[in-house]
Amino acid sequence: MTADIICHGVPSPGVFRGWIAELERARDARVVRYEHRPKTAGWGHFERVTWEGGRTEQGTRFSETWKRLFYGNRMLRTSCYRCPYTVVEGRPGNLTIADFWGVEATQHARDDDAALGVSLVLANGPAGLRVLSGLDIDLEPATMDEALPRNPMLQRPSTYEGDRDASWRELYGDGLLAMTRRERYLASPARFLVSHAKRTAKRILGR
Repeated sequence: MTADIICHGVPSPGVFRGWIAELERARDARVVRYEHRPKTAGWGHFERVTWEGGRTEQGTRFSETWKRLFYGNRMLRTSCYRCPYTVVEGRPGNLTIADFWGVEATQHARDDDAALGVSLVLANGPAGLRVLSGLDIDLEPATMDEALPRNPMLQRPSTYEGDRDASWRELYGDGLLAMTRRERYLASPARFLVSHAKRTAKRILGR
């Protein structure tokens, strides 16, 4: 029995190490733990930094910069842009697992989804269906039309528009923090506050 995942892409480890170094220089402190999805504020994507001494930083314009880079597809490994496993038919695993992004727009939405999250599991053939049916978990059938809109990497790789090499030249020439400022991945204080206010309002309103 095998399982595969719906994957957005894998960032360059070297760039991530560089990002940690940039954070430490900017804050003049040492990072002892870095979490991409700590779920301390629910299912959404927040970056959380734990500094030496126990202080944490989450949801700030600095800690959110890596998330902006990730979703901008700027620093993924080159193989991710031509991943052969982003297909609906003929997937390599008996099961495919992922987060069910977009579930709130379907008939499967629940009040506690934002806090707990919902998994998407595909049975890729009889063996996968047999195992899935035997699991002692809450299951609810969904259609591929419901699953695809917010899970596009189920059928295509991540894409990047523009001159990706230019970003790397900026990175090695001036450093990651300078590049993120210039290309607006590091939000200005005013722009970050507006964005944060919008996210907070949506969370309160349940949208």
